[in-house]
Amino acid sequence: MINNHRKRYDSHNQDDFDKYQMNRRSWMATTACALASCFSTASAETQPIKKNNALTLFSKHLGWMNYEELAETTTQLGFDGVDLTVRPAGHVLPENVERDLPRATETIRKAGLDVTMITTQISDPNEPTTRTILKTASALGIPFYRIGSWRYHPKRDVIAQLEEWKPKLKALEALNQEYNLRAGYHNHSGRNYIGAPMWDIYELFKGLDREWIGCNYDAAHAVAEGGYGAWEINMRLLADRFKMCSVKDSEWVKGENGWRLTHPPVGEGMTPWPQILKMMKESGFSGPFSMHFEYEIPAQSQEEERKKLMECIKRDRSVFRKMMNDANIL
Repeated sequence: MINNHRKRYDSHNQDDFDKYQMNRRSWMATTACALASCFSTASAETQPIKKNNALTLFSKHLGWMNYEELAETTTQLGFDGVDLTVRPAGHVLPENVERDLPRATETIRKAGLDVTMITTQISDPNEPTTRTILKTASALGIPFYRIGSWRYHPKRDVIAQLEEWKPKLKALEALNQEYNLRAGYHNHSGRNYIGAPMWDIYELFKGLDREWIGCNYDAAHAVAEGGYGAWEINMRLLADRFKMCSVKDSEWVKGENGWRLTHPPVGEGMTPWPQILKMMKESGFSGPFSMHFEYEIPAQSQEEERKKLMECIKRDRSVFRKMMNDANIL
C-alpha cells in the first residue's frame, strides 16, 4: 500500500536530514531508469501553463521529493500543474509557509507548470496559520485551496453540528474575498464524515456566496456513498458550487471481513467518469482536476514500489486525459 503520509524532514534535525538525503539519493538512482523507460519519447519542451481544466498531480503521492524533483517529475509525467500539500507532513509546512510556498511555487513555475491549487487543513479562520497561508497563496496568484474533511460527533444532533460550522465558514468567506481565493470543501466517504451524503454540504453552504466557498468534488467518494443514483442527484444539487475536482476511481470488494471500499486504477472501478465529465462540462466547470493514486501497489521494496507508482501515475494520466478529450472538457 502506498504510504500517503511521508514524513517531511527539516535541516535543523541533522540526523533525520542525513537519513533523508541518503534515502533520496537511493530513490533517485532507482527511479532514473524507471523515468527513462516511461518517458523515452517525451518532448524536451515543457508544457505551457494551462488556466482552465488543468490536469494536476496531487503532491501527496510524491511526498518524499524536494521541490526540484517534484517539478521535474510532474513535467515528465505529463501534467499541467501541481496540487501542492500545505499542511502538516506536507510539501510545505504551515509554520514555514511564508518561506517555503514561494520557493516551491517558483520552482514549479520554472518547470513550465503551475500550482493550480493547494491542499490544506484549514478549518477555522482563527487558527494561527490560516491568514498567513491565505495571504501567501494570494500574493503568489494561487487561485484555489482545499479544506475539509470534517466529522460529525456520532452522539450529537446532525443539524446542530452543521449550524456550529456555519459561522466559521462565513468568516472564511470574508477572508477569501479579502485575498481573492476560492475554497473547496472536500467530500469524503465513510462513517461520520460531513459531506459523505453531500446534501449536508448544500445545507452547510446556505447563505454563503458561491464565488468564495464551494466544493472540491471527489466523484469517487460521492459514488461510493450513492452508487445507485444518489450521486447524480447530489451532483445536480451542488454542480454550481464545484471549484475543483479530485480524480480517482472506487469499487466495493467483498473479502473475509466483509465489504470494503478500494480505489482501483481510473476507468476500472464503478465511478462513471464519462457521464460525470459530461455533466461537469454542461455545468460550465473550469477548475483544476487533481489526480489521486490511492490503490494498492504490491512491491518487495520501497524502491520497487516507487518505480511501479511512476508507471501507474503515467497510465492513469493517459487514461483520464483521453476521457477529458472525449468529453471535450480540455
